[in-house]
Amino acid sequence: MLTAVTAITAVSAIALPATGTASPKSKQRSHHNAILVAGPLHVRAYKMYLIASPPQPHNKANLLVIFERGNDNDYQTHYYGFSHRVSVKIGADGRSAKIDANLKPFGHVHLTFAPGNGGSPLPAICGNVTIGQQGGTLSGRSGFDLVTHSPYFHSVRTASIPAYITAVKGKSNCIPKPSTSTTGVTQLTTTSTQPGRTLTNFTASRSAKGYTTEDVLLIDQTSPTGPAILHAIHVAAVPQPEFSFAADLSSANVKAWGTFLTGGFDFAKTVQETAKMVLGNVTGGLDAHFDGIGVVPLQSAPVLATLSK
Repeated sequence: MLTAVTAITAVSAIALPATGTASPKSKQRSHHNAILVAGPLHVRAYKMYLIASPPQPHNKANLLVIFERGNDNDYQTHYYGFSHRVSVKIGADGRSAKIDANLKPFGHVHLTFAPGNGGSPLPAICGNVTIGQQGGTLSGRSGFDLVTHSPYFHSVRTASIPAYITAVKGKSNCIPKPSTSTTGVTQLTTTSTQPGRTLTNFTASRSAKGYTTEDVLLIDQTSPTGPAILHAIHVAAVPQPEFSFAADLSSANVKAWGTFLTGGFDFAKTVQETAKMVLGNVTGGLDAHFDGIGVVPLQSAPVLATLSK
């Protein structure tokens, strides 16, 4: 799953030119960029992945550690993102890479990529833009040492982890499709701020065809010099009765679905903000069950609740 996501991210972030009117010459942009993905490494019930990207003209080098468990329709994820004191270098040939990161008090990463036999080009896109993948191993004497400060993950250490480099090369003549507004989707979102947490967000969403999802996002820590620590739960293919609402958006009901959510709540309109969005109050609440955090009440007061379509 991460392989496909990484390829899509690389293409959209690297290969595509900015939107807007441009001459044919300005659309021809030469690129050579790459991203390094390592894993999975099994950590208790989770699979851990490491994603590293070198610096860009307007962005620092980034190191993202992802812990994920569950299945495609029901999973919990923990993110640790670092950009301070992080060095990521990927060779122009897409066959070499090195990560050096001093993450104190979250540990360190000192790993070098050695190519293996695996390497294959992906189909060309947008004319001459190509994506190539090179498999191999990240290893080092100091290796990978992440101190999560989580009572569940504790410290994760390894001297070697399987990895691959995805490289984007060539001149892009891609013309982005005009963005289209999303229609036919009804969403109920609650947002609250809790002690020690920047943001607690829950969203129930149903498309016009009835596809329903429930999502939780907790932001624990963000700072210019420290890590960004986020926790998420995603539940897809939720039965429609678990998220019901009045046609005029005057009321709604949500019931938890999946492995990591329990409870439910009612929504009642208090303010008609626009023709397609109302504010309201909630009665009851959902609980999110996060490994290493415990039970998090998602609709703790004060809470902002909106229902829109």
